[in-house]
Amino acid sequence: MKPDLVLPIRSCVLAASQDGLRVQTLTALQAAGYNVVEIWTAKSDLAPGSLGTSLIPPKLFRLGNSRLKHVGVRHRTIDRPWLASLMDALDKAPPFDVLIAAGTHIIFPQAFLDRLPGKVVNLHPALLPHYRGPLPFHALLVDGAADLYGGMTLHLVNGGIDCGAIIGQRPVRLGDHKGPAAWMEAVTATIGPLIAEDLDAYLRGQIQPRPQAPGAVGSHTLKSMPLHVGPGQSVERITRFMAASPHIQRNCHAVLPRGKGTVRHVVDGAPIVLGPPSGAAPEIGFRHLTFDATDARVRLRRVNWFERHYRKLRAAMKRIRRRLTTRVQVVESQVVCPLKSGPP
Repeated sequence: MKPDLVLPIRSCVLAASQDGLRVQTLTALQAAGYNVVEIWTAKSDLAPGSLGTSLIPPKLFRLGNSRLKHVGVRHRTIDRPWLASLMDALDKAPPFDVLIAAGTHIIFPQAFLDRLPGKVVNLHPALLPHYRGPLPFHALLVDGAADLYGGMTLHLVNGGIDCGAIIGQRPVRLGDHKGPAAWMEAVTATIGPLIAEDLDAYLRGQIQPRPQAPGAVGSHTLKSMPLHVGPGQSVERITRFMAASPHIQRNCHAVLPRGKGTVRHVVDGAPIVLGPPSGAAPEIGFRHLTFDATDARVRLRRVNWFERHYRKLRAAMKRIRRRLTTRVQVVESQVVCPLKSGPP
């Protein structure tokens, strides 16, 4: 093969949280022939239970994290103040061609971006300019807009939040899949072609990023997209959130006022409409919660402490049985497999 026909091996830095996007992105980069020289993770993303771990099936997530321990990639923690920490990481990192951000909470200041002009890109799980911000999966499901704006966007990083010019997009409709879990898995699966095709074409100068069109819909922040249900929300919002909650967080919470503060309760199922708003105070029972939504008085099923721990115990027993069954099958396959006989 002639030397000028050999595709160059590109080096990159991956900035990502400890979630499914990191696993998918690292897999896609390695499949596309990229050399990942370092993985940068925000210190706040290292805490257990951080958002995003449900964006990929648990088994695949565990396998991906196990794989990360053996790929030999240096991990670096980025902490506030962002600029000083990022500049220090950049000075210490080996040379690289592009920095890919995927689900990270790191904020890239303009002074840092000026040192890497056109070389910092981001993967955002929504069709920009719609649903910018840190919780696109949550917001799309709760707003019922996953068929309109569901998908993945690869874009340049600039001084704004998810406002950079678009390199490529892959739409994925919720209605084309069996449910939110299958839909989110399909969205993250588009990372592969975006990196192998669109990012490669951009780095070769074959794609000119296009500015985002005005008129963004559904941009959210952590404050505007509360991860709970409670008074002040419509019945429609409560219904959608409770349907989506099992796929985006461990438990669905109802936050109700108590005294001068609030108290959280784990709930599940669908809300039951009892009638119009009554103006009465919330009622907290052993099995149910009742409160006024903006357009009705609703009742939610409460998951009490005993039931939550029973569910944890049952899930742990299932995991143990599954592991024991797998080990028994492996042993049986090794013992029962007939020995090959040699020549007579």
